[in-house]
Amino acid sequence: MSTKPKSTKSKSPKSTAKRHLKPKAKAKAEAMPAAVADPNNPYRPKSAYHVLFATSQQCLTKPALIAKTAEATGRSETQIGYSFSVLKARNHKSNGGRSCLIEEQDGTVRFVALQKNPTT
Repeated sequence: MSTKPKSTKSKSPKSTAKRHLKPKAKAKAEAMPAAVADPNNPYRPKSAYHVLFATSQQCLTKPALIAKTAEATGRSETQIGYSFSVLKARNHKSNGGRSCLIEEQDGTVRFVALQKNPTT
């Protein structure tokens, strides 16, 4: 047995209290607009696809549509450009045949919801 006494060094109450605190979560700003479930919009509310589809109903040009959607969602124009190409392709996995793109002669674009035929 050791004759050396055990260290009874006590910690201050401040250091003990700090050790058990969790870091505070940072508050996130609401970047995307409050979306209401629209029966004419086939995409999940508050998703980039939903906002892009809804914004396209204003018949804007492609660059204006991408810029306005990027501003509304808080995402980069590159990400919204990719989402645009996904919605443009009917056979893309994320689109699932839910919408198609209509391009007018004056350069405006608009997405139209496609109705799936029920198989009976």
